[in-house]
Amino acid sequence: VANPQDIVPQATISFDSISELKSSAVPPSDNSTAIVSGYYSPGDGGGGIYGWDSSSTATANNGTIIQRDVGGTGRWRFVGSRATVRTFGAKGDGSTDDTTAVTASINASNFVYFPDGTYLVTSLPEFSQGDTWEGESTRNTIIKLNTTGYCITQTTDAPQVLLERISILGATMAATFLRLNGGAMHYL
Repeated sequence: VANPQDIVPQATISFDSISELKSSAVPPSDNSTAIVSGYYSPGDGGGGIYGWDSSSTATANNGTIIQRDVGGTGRWRFVGSRATVRTFGAKGDGSTDDTTAVTASINASNFVYFPDGTYLVTSLPEFSQGDTWEGESTRNTIIKLNTTGYCITQTTDAPQVLLERISILGATMAATFLRLNGGAMHYL
C-alpha cells in the first residue's frame, strides 16, 4: 500500500482545441493530463488525450507533440489510443488543403491512419521502409491530388510499403498520384 504522502496528484484539464491547449495561461504541473475535444473545435476528430512531460524538449509536430506558446522546456505528448491525420489538423472535407497536416502525421510515424474523409493534398513525403497508410474504408477514405505531377514517390530504399482501404484520386488526367522507382507497393 502506497503512503498517501508519496502519491503525486494528477490534474486533469479539459480544452476545446489544440490552440487552447497551446495558449493556456495556467502552467501544467507534472503528471497533468489534458483532454482535448478537437483539433479546431470539439468533435472534429482531432484532439485526444495528452500527458505533460515537464523535461521534454522534443520538436513539436502539432499532433503528437505539442509545445506551449510560451516556449521553453516541457511538451504535451499524445497518450491516446491512436493518432490519426486529424490529430495533426487534417480536416478531410475535400476542400481544405490537408498537405501540412498529413505530412506531419507521416513524418511522426511509419503508421498513418486516415479516418473517412477526402484529404486534399498537393504533395507528400517519399515513402520510407515499412510505411503503412490505413484508411477507415475504401469507399469513404480518399486522398485526392490537388495538382498535376506526382504526389508521392516510392524509391528503391522503400521496398515494402502498404496502403490499405484508401482510394486515390487525381485532380485531372495529368495528375499522377504515385511514381514507383522499384520495390513493391502492396495495396489492399
